[in-house]
Amino acid sequence: MTFDQCATSDWLDLLFGGIAIPIGLLIVFVIANIIVNWLIEGFTSPGK
Repeated sequence: MTFDQCATSDWLDLLFGGIAIPIGLLIVFVIANIIVNWLIEGFTSPGK
């Protein structure tokens, strides 16, 4: 029972760790891209 729990825990850690890191980077990249585009539009067209 304990071995199964440890194996499942390690597997979940690997699964979520392997998924969460790229998704986190992707979210940060998307947010940064939106902010940069917003700033560029704000500077290039201040009339709007």
